Amino acid sequence: MKFSLSWLKEFIPTQIPANEIANILTSAGLEVDGIEDITLNNQALSNVLFNDSIFEVSLTPNLGHCSSMLGIARELAAAKLGSVNLPKIFINESSDATTSLIKVNVADAERCPRYACRIVQNVIIEPSPEWMQQRLTSAGIRPINNIVDITNYVALEVGQPLHAFDYDCLQGKELIIRTAFEGESINTLDNQLRQLTTEDLLICDNGQLPNQSRPIALAGIMGGQETEVSDSTVNVLIESANFNPRAIRRTSRRLGLSTDASKRFERNVDPNGVLWALDRAAMLMEQIAKGKVLKAADLKKSDFPKLTVTCRSSRVNQLLGTLIGSGEMEDIFERLEFIHQWDGKDLFELQIPTYRADITGEIDIIEEIARIYGYDNITPVEPKYHGSELPHAAMYLFEKKARSHMLSRRLQEFLTCDLIGPTLLNVIKVNSMPADATIQVLNPTSIEQSILRTSLLPGLLQLVKYNHDHQNSHLAGFEIGRIHFKSNGNYKEQSMLGIVMAGDADLAHWSRKSSKLDFFDLKGIIES
Repeated sequence: MKFSLSWLKEFIPTQIPANEIANILTSAGLEVDGIEDITLNNQALSNVLFNDSIFEVSLTPNLGHCSSMLGIARELAAAKLGSVNLPKIFINESSDATTSLIKVNVADAERCPRYACRIVQNVIIEPSPEWMQQRLTSAGIRPINNIVDITNYVALEVGQPLHAFDYDCLQGKELIIRTAFEGESINTLDNQLRQLTTEDLLICDNGQLPNQSRPIALAGIMGGQETEVSDSTVNVLIESANFNPRAIRRTSRRLGLSTDASKRFERNVDPNGVLWALDRAAMLMEQIAKGKVLKAADLKKSDFPKLTVTCRSSRVNQLLGTLIGSGEMEDIFERLEFIHQWDGKDLFELQIPTYRADITGEIDIIEEIARIYGYDNITPVEPKYHGSELPHAAMYLFEKKARSHMLSRRLQEFLTCDLIGPTLLNVIKVNSMPADATIQVLNPTSIEQSILRTSLLPGLLQLVKYNHDHQNSHLAGFEIGRIHFKSNGNYKEQSMLGIVMAGDADLAHWSRKSSKLDFFDLKGIIES
């Protein structure tokens, strides 16, 4: 995300230098990747030049509420840099209602819990004012015309994506928000014909044929070409809605179509900010495009109350290793705009603003306290370790001692699989285990891994063969492992030690002749 310092100061007046703001944002979890100093031309002040700074910030998915000027200003306000100032809304609203000119039907309220729109009549399409173009360009957005630029500008201001339709291109004068039919398609603004499924949410008009609505936009992602705002547009319908994040994410990923709007909806958008953004865009269109603003239409599934979450102050200090008092926690909650009530002992009851969809439980509150309190203010301590007081099993100690002894005799430790097949089992010429002692594996992945070994010998012999086939005939190693068998109807597991030696006893050297390994080498290791 990119934004300019001069624009940010309209939301939170501050004289703090850009580098200090960068440090504060980074400490709060909004990593500032860079700051670019630029010089701009202010035409409103007789082409006076002024300096500005462009911030580039990386946001993690849980910080979607920070992807706007308002969100950044709230973070700085939480850091005690000032109070947030929202632009004032003044609209000379017509007595005519949007619903008198177009009908809105939300057919899928699960995927679209809120849909609002306004009609702005008799707009003049022309380039945006220089100040708006400069701000959009600094944010990495290409200016198009005043109507489209206003929707992008408001989205950057408050994080609510908007879309503008050419009202006169809407057929049937009805908007239908529904899911697509299997095999349906839409021609999007990037001139791509996209095939749809029943999982995709659409904005449709009523179409030219009876009972056949026409897709005019991929909801929350991109508009369609048929209703695009152009130089000949006279009347505009502004859309401001709240869409289900999962539905938008599925469609965006399936189509490989990621837009600024889809990224915002995927990270949750404040459902209670829909009307404010709509009114802000309408006011700017009235001022800049000289349009006539009609009364808004607002359809919602239900109200969107604040989430109530409880948090224990003792749990906060326990997890963070701090001694933060209840008064300081209350101060942090106020700075975060969390309405709170304390029981006077340990428990806080908090009401979370709807723009903070990332907070759903106590652990999220604790993370917010740590973030605002400052990670640098939390003293790191070594974690306490309490070892088990239970004694080691005798077999474990015996295996450990045997392993140490084998390694001291210059033997390598081998590890083979407990699963073998009939072929390896038949390798054992003398098998002390009766046939009914063998344990078969249910549903084996292959026939060669269908039996639990009754001896270490098959695996060790297979290892010798593998090395011999790869021109390595000199081996001296051991394995400590388990064998498995049935005895008197019970399943048994027993620890075993296997030793295998082959080839020369010592590595070849010019000062001595190499000797072959024999029975007495093996006997010496065992007796030692």
